[in-house]
Amino acid sequence: MKEKKTYSEKTKLAYTRLQETFQDLDVEGVTILTGNNGSGKSVIRKQLPFAFQNLYELEKVSETQGWIMSTSMDARTGSNAEWGALSGIMNDTSWVATSQNTFHSIKGLLDSAERSEKVKYVVIDEYEIGCSEETIVALAQYISQRIQKLLEDKKIIGAMVITHSRLGVEHIKFDHFVNIEGRTYEEWKNREIVPTNLEELEANELFGYIRDNKE
Repeated sequence: MKEKKTYSEKTKLAYTRLQETFQDLDVEGVTILTGNNGSGKSVIRKQLPFAFQNLYELEKVSETQGWIMSTSMDARTGSNAEWGALSGIMNDTSWVATSQNTFHSIKGLLDSAERSEKVKYVVIDEYEIGCSEETIVALAQYISQRIQKLLEDKKIIGAMVITHSRLGVEHIKFDHFVNIEGRTYEEWKNREIVPTNLEELEANELFGYIRDNKE
């Protein structure tokens, strides 16, 4: 019999914070989601269908299919079925600058949301990767303008932008600021930068703990 792994109190606390963050999410309006690397931001993104299942009191999570559209690094480098038959054309191409690929992906997502009759929510995950500060500001302004238009036209009920960029957040109009470590916007924006423990990052204990504690 395989011996059960022992996890640190720090990992258990991180799991509790992740659970509380998900339980407290308000999917109406624009949410900025922040957190350290390995804190579970991608877990929250992938669990969003269950938030909608609870909100609309649906019997099955499959009933939310098509309600949430997202773009992220893993979606950009693989097949994203929620975008339909043309999902493959949104993948990154090796001969184009990362920033161009990022803009292409975001624009494609928002254009698809505009045309969709089912979508209720859009998620943009770490749009700042590979971009200069100048491009981050331009993308943040573009994302904010497009999302506000979708909300005004009642095409969606909300959106989430997952980011590490303090500069970018300054240019996005948002209703909810969520930090998995429990910081307020001002605390997060003005925090002291403490180097990440790379050994802990590599060990990735939180995801092992999540796996071992599935109900």
